Amino acid sequence: MTVARTTTFAGAHTIADGVEDAVRRVVPNADVVVHVEPTASAMESAAQQVQYVARQRGIDVHDVRVRQVGDQLEVDLHVELDPRLALAEAHAVASRLEEELMAADDRLSAVNTHLEAPEPQISQDEEVTGQRGDLVERVREIADRVAGPAATHEVRVYRS
Repeated sequence: MTVARTTTFAGAHTIADGVEDAVRRVVPNADVVVHVEPTASAMESAAQQVQYVARQRGIDVHDVRVRQVGDQLEVDLHVELDPRLALAEAHAVASRLEEELMAADDRLSAVNTHLEAPEPQISQDEEVTGQRGDLVERVREIADRVAGPAATHEVRVYRS
């Protein structure tokens, strides 16, 4: 059977188990094995497609933004790469990903990548929430305006 390729392994296993159980309810003692094949789904968004293609190449991406420009789509994304890579190597990885994304979806007219080297360290920050009550209240007002009254549970402020 096919499932959306963005389905997690655990999700696909649950689906297969459900099918096997349903068959056994109709045919008791049946020896049932369901093979699950990932496939692109009509319900898959452009952002999900970007995540999928990157994940298949072992590349971590985040802040994927898709915008419609005319009848085409443009994608901006951040690509996390090993900070030990030479800039030329990092650029080559991102360029290959851009090419693969463009080939995967003919609606794409542009893919723009921003290279990032994930911070391996824990930052040393100072919590200043108590000293910045004015900022806490302003952030709470803005967040509540967006999310609804009393939606903000906690605001913490740090100085890096």
